[in-house]
Amino acid sequence: MQENENPFGPQPNLDAVPAPEASTPVVDQPVAQPVVDATAQPAIGVAAQPVVNTQPASAQPVAGAPVVESNAKKPSKGLIIGIIAGVVVVVAIILGIIFIPMLFAPDYEDANEKISAFHDAVSEVNYGDGCSSVGNEFSDKDVSDEEYEKYATKCLEELEKMNNALNELGKSTGVKNDKEHKELFDKLKASHDIVAPKMKDYVELSKASHSFVANTRYISNVEKITDTQIDKMTEKMSSSSNKIAKEYGPKLNSALKAYVKAYKAYKNALNDSSYSYSKYAEYRDAYYEKEEEFEEIADKFSKAVEEEYTDAIENEGDNLTDIANELEEKIFRKYLDSE
Repeated sequence: MQENENPFGPQPNLDAVPAPEASTPVVDQPVAQPVVDATAQPAIGVAAQPVVNTQPASAQPVAGAPVVESNAKKPSKGLIIGIIAGVVVVVAIILGIIFIPMLFAPDYEDANEKISAFHDAVSEVNYGDGCSSVGNEFSDKDVSDEEYEKYATKCLEELEKMNNALNELGKSTGVKNDKEHKELFDKLKASHDIVAPKMKDYVELSKASHSFVANTRYISNVEKITDTQIDKMTEKMSSSSNKIAKEYGPKLNSALKAYVKAYKAYKNALNDSSYSYSKYAEYRDAYYEKEEEFEEIADKFSKAVEEEYTDAIENEGDNLTDIANELEEKIFRKYLDSE
């Protein structure tokens, strides 16, 4: 090589448009630099370009060195996701085997507490200040309408408390996740769904008819009863939402008025000596007739109340109590066994 000769060969024309960089093939031997023929003519439309090696000398492959491929195959994303999903499934199965039975295991302690709360609510309905007073004071004339209204309101609160206690009992896993307990609970609820609506209807009827029943249970001084008083005793019945009270209110009103009127006429005839016996007997017989008609309607009213409410509530109430006692005993035994 001459002293002034450029060791990198001819210099490129920097004003020319650069050609696309050619990829350098990887081989086992050093790449030989092509010889540029200065006399060769370029192809038509293409400027002659010298080949310039733009890689630094240190980047050139060394003869005999092993070739490292830069595009080595990487693990597939789908394979990685599949492996992760598989691990998640296995963990979920293991956790399910351990924890799912625990989630659905009956909680007998909770069920025992809730059946006791329901039993207390039933006892309050039977013996508390509300519903028991509604029944016991129904025909007591010494109990005012305002006082009786308070008993009725209290009774409805007791019934609502019983209903809520039943719903909470049904939510307990010690009931719904135990087949035997669930069957008994369904029977208990069916019985409750008969008794509770009947009792609510009875409360409405008793509020409407308390005044009439209390003041006519033992009628005294019939001649002193006025039509205005009779209207007041039956007005709540005639406007009540209860079908029995609404039906019998007008009937009892007219029958009682006719009875009082006949009684007054009979008393006048009895005390007036100017009346002939036949005239007196006429008023007397009319009085007995109207009295009998009134008593028949009053008896029909009492019988309708008894058949629709009293008997049904008593019979189904006994059934409800029996089922509740049986369920309470079974829950308590399993609660002790689970301790």
